[in-house]
Amino acid sequence: AVVSTQSTGVQNGFQGLSTEHGDIVELNWMSVNGWAVKGGAELGTNRSVPNDKNIDAIVRNLEKHKIDVILMFGGFNGYEAALALENYKSKYSVLQRVPILCVPGTIANNLPGTEETIGADTSLNNIMHAIDKIKESAVSSRRVFVVEVMGADCGYLACMTGIATGPERSYMNEFGLSLPNILDDLKMLAK
Repeated sequence: AVVSTQSTGVQNGFQGLSTEHGDIVELNWMSVNGWAVKGGAELGTNRSVPNDKNIDAIVRNLEKHKIDVILMFGGFNGYEAALALENYKSKYSVLQRVPILCVPGTIANNLPGTEETIGADTSLNNIMHAIDKIKESAVSSRRVFVVEVMGADCGYLACMTGIATGPERSYMNEFGLSLPNILDDLKMLAK
C-alpha cells in the first residue's frame, strides 16, 4: 500500500502555530531544496512556549491544518514547549493523538542527554574561521580584539572557541563576568 503524507512547516516555532490562521507553509522537495547546506533555521526561530493564553489557538491550528505529528527541531526552549504541550494533553483531546518528536538542534549545545547538538559544530567552525581573519588583523596592527560568541547562558561555544583558537583570555557565564575584570585584562593585554 502506498501511504501519502503532506509535510508542513510552521514559521517562527510555536508562536507561528499560535497566530490566528497559523504561519504554516506546505513543504515539498523543491521548497526545501538547498536547506541542508545552509546553517540556520529557514523557517525562523522563536522561544515561545505554549501557555494558557495561546494554547487554544495552537490546538485550533493543529486541527484546522490536520497536523497529526509534531517534529520539533530546536533547543532548550523547544523542549520546554514540547513538555508544555504534553502537560496540556489531559485538557485537549487533540493533543492526545499528536505525538511530538524532538530533535536536538541548537548552537548552544545545552540540551541534557545529548553529547553534541546539531548546529553546535557548524557554529564553532564558523567562529574559528572568523577568528582566524581577526587574528591576521590583530597581529599586523598590534591591536586587541574582543570577540563575543552566541550561546545565551551556556559557555560551550566560548569554551570550545577558546580551546580551538588560543586567545589570551576567555570568559564564560558559568564562571562569572564583570566589566571591571574585562577592562583590567584589556589594559594588561594592550601593554
